[in-house]
Amino acid sequence: MKQELLEKEHEIGSLSHRLGKVEAELAEAEGKLGEAKVAREEGDASKQTNENLTRKIQLLEEELDTAEKNVKETVEK
Repeated sequence: MKQELLEKEHEIGSLSHRLGKVEAELAEAEGKLGEAKVAREEGDASKQTNENLTRKIQLLEEELDTAEKNVKETVEK
């Protein structure tokens, strides 16, 4: 009976240790997940900024073309 109790206590200790390791791994995984979410959000924000800047460049190029045409027409007159 005492031997059985000792074995069960040892098993409980072993399981408690394993549980602690699993909880630490879970915390690490949650931390990595949080970092990945932040990186994804930063990537999305960068992508949106890039798209906005690309649109701005296109508009400025169109304005430049129009201005160049106006200058050319003015010089020709």
